[in-house]
Amino acid sequence: MAAASDNQLTIPVTGMHCASCAAGLERQLSQLPEADQVAVNIATHEAHIRGLPLRTIEETIESAGYGVARSEVSLQLQKGHTAPGQKTVEARCVAIGPLVRGKLSGEVLELSWVPGLVEAEAVLRAFPEYTQAAVTTDSRHAFKHSRLIIAVLGGAVLMVLTMLLSTPSFVLFAVATPVVFYSGGSFFRTAWSALQRGAANMYTLIAMGVGTAWTYSTVVVFWPGLFDSLPAVYFEAAAVIVALVLVGQFLESRAMAKTGSAIEALLRLQVPVARVQRGPHVVDVPVEAVQTGDIVIVRPGDQVPVDGQIVQGTGAVDESMLTGEPLPVLKSAGASVVAGTLNTEGVLTIRATHTGHDTVLQQIVRLTREAQGRKAPIQKLADKVSSVFVPVVLVVAVITFVVWMMAGGGLDHALTAFVSVLIIACPCALGLATPAAVVAATGAGASRGILFKGADALERTSQITHIVLDKTGTLTTGTPVVASIEAAEGISEKDFLQITASLEAHSRHPLAEAIVERARAGGLVFSSVEVTDTAPGRGICGVVKGRKVCVGSYKFLNERRINLPPVATEDRRVHVAIEGQWAGQFMITDTLRGTSKDAVASLKANGLTVTMLTGDNARNASIVAQEVGIEDVCAGVKPDGKLDFIASQRGRGAVVAMVGDGINDAPALAEADVGIAIGSGTQVAVKTADITLLREDLRLVADTVIVGRKAMSAIRQNLFFAFVYNTLSIPVAAGVLYGVLGVLLNPMLASLAMTLSSLSVVLNSLRLSRALKTQQ
Repeated sequence: MAAASDNQLTIPVTGMHCASCAAGLERQLSQLPEADQVAVNIATHEAHIRGLPLRTIEETIESAGYGVARSEVSLQLQKGHTAPGQKTVEARCVAIGPLVRGKLSGEVLELSWVPGLVEAEAVLRAFPEYTQAAVTTDSRHAFKHSRLIIAVLGGAVLMVLTMLLSTPSFVLFAVATPVVFYSGGSFFRTAWSALQRGAANMYTLIAMGVGTAWTYSTVVVFWPGLFDSLPAVYFEAAAVIVALVLVGQFLESRAMAKTGSAIEALLRLQVPVARVQRGPHVVDVPVEAVQTGDIVIVRPGDQVPVDGQIVQGTGAVDESMLTGEPLPVLKSAGASVVAGTLNTEGVLTIRATHTGHDTVLQQIVRLTREAQGRKAPIQKLADKVSSVFVPVVLVVAVITFVVWMMAGGGLDHALTAFVSVLIIACPCALGLATPAAVVAATGAGASRGILFKGADALERTSQITHIVLDKTGTLTTGTPVVASIEAAEGISEKDFLQITASLEAHSRHPLAEAIVERARAGGLVFSSVEVTDTAPGRGICGVVKGRKVCVGSYKFLNERRINLPPVATEDRRVHVAIEGQWAGQFMITDTLRGTSKDAVASLKANGLTVTMLTGDNARNASIVAQEVGIEDVCAGVKPDGKLDFIASQRGRGAVVAMVGDGINDAPALAEADVGIAIGSGTQVAVKTADITLLREDLRLVADTVIVGRKAMSAIRQNLFFAFVYNTLSIPVAAGVLYGVLGVLLNPMLASLAMTLSSLSVVLNSLRLSRALKTQQ
């Protein structure tokens, strides 16, 4: 999906099949004068760009031999309407947004656009005289199966014909040529595009290897007089190399699709059709055509198509895709629902509040894909090696050829070693090592409610040694409740609560609301009240049942010259005076989250130091800390004090993660090595956090650390294998073991080894994805 975030564009790219392709395109885009930040990800087939105009981006991508992926739709003119002219169509396309194209063909209108730069809803809405239809998704991961089939069949035929020693060489030429130039044509085109820019990539090596084998063999067939004796031909090697490379790309694309299956699973939650109220009728319309304010009907068993608010009906909604909670949540009028959730019971009538790319579901997908587009610091080493690897291999291949010729190995040995070095040394495994694992980890994280803002956050998460937890809203729900009631002698607890709640019902303060809720839960009926004095945030006075009552903080009552006993003055105590005399107090506390104790235990089990850092008083903080099992508590800490604490821990060498609600804790979240914000499921874009947890479950913090550690372990394994493979394979291909083996490495085996090296990296990342899913 393309998306813009802070002026950053995410463009889906077609035609990339290797990491060196992505690196080359990234360099080309980065060299443009206006380019600010550029990152091209081979795993997601996306370019993340800031600072360049769209037209320049598209032209640069196409000039590099690739394409910009597009979504398409065919629309049929409705009866009774007149088709607009081509100029009108083009004008409307320009008005819709960038890179939208339209073409008339009789009564059919063909439209295409870059997914994410504009919404399908806007494109369809611009042409009301046409019948709306489903949208064809972009084809960035499409694979040309016809090229693969021809290459495999041609390669197999050539292998058989080569075994038949009587097969004429011109027959081998006839079979090999279509394979080389049709099936392998993209190799030569991309290599030529790179050469024109003075660059080299994987396709440069393949094109040179295949082209050398085919050209040499063709010269042998048609100009045999150039040779003293008729040498062997390499048609079967050229064709089989093409076939193996294409097979490898096909298998890699399938495996990479599986590593990103979590994102695709989220996208599949977006239903294509919505039942919308149109006047007196309910009609099915493409979900892209639903607008904010539309009334949508969701029947039992249907997925909610858009974000909205229930205006009528009661139903049980399965929100496990968003919160991970397996049990459906009962929803009625006034409640919010989000796209992708499942209505399991009851008919719901909702008013659409967010559609298209503004829904929570699409925000999750967008943030995850943006994270996949950012590079982990560990990838810098691989990028540096990849940037010089292809030119070095070209030099090594030429040296290998020259050395074999000078050593008397003959043209046959020299050519075999030359082609084998070119083919075996493609740096795909090296380039895929990091992005493949990042896609797997961030996708698996998103599927369990963990949104990483980037691969850099994923890497830092693996290094965390110290977890700092806020109390209110993090370990606790943040909702005050009455913990205990103390009424003065001579006043019943019931009367004390009824009188106090009657007055507090006229206050909006959270502590007042806690007292009111306690009274309502007890079935008490409130008395009429005349409010006489209020101090926002401190207290309220009024007349209840003919008696003057004051409710508030210790200081509030003391200022009104009420005789108070020597009681504790913590913020969470609400004092009450009746007719100028102290009448009792309420102890208010937070409700502990049900998962907090298990979460703290899990963090400790993973070797992490846990600290509670709160602005609440020491007594309240100590109570919560003891309940959840935290020994290290810092209470009464102001926002700037939280920053100082985190900075001091980092100064001692700790890698600190701060966990908070993303609002009051914003400065601390920004100061920490990793900021983890606990969202409510609908606030998925917490600006200051590196990681957002979609559900208010602290156990996800430990899961986050585990995801980061496993991801970095997989990346290190991938990089280790890629470096070892490339270090050992080139000397073997060049012939250093010729004295031991007595033969040189066959170019076809070199191609197979190269394919298997890339595939192994992707499969290891797929293993990571599966391992993370089994922990859910």
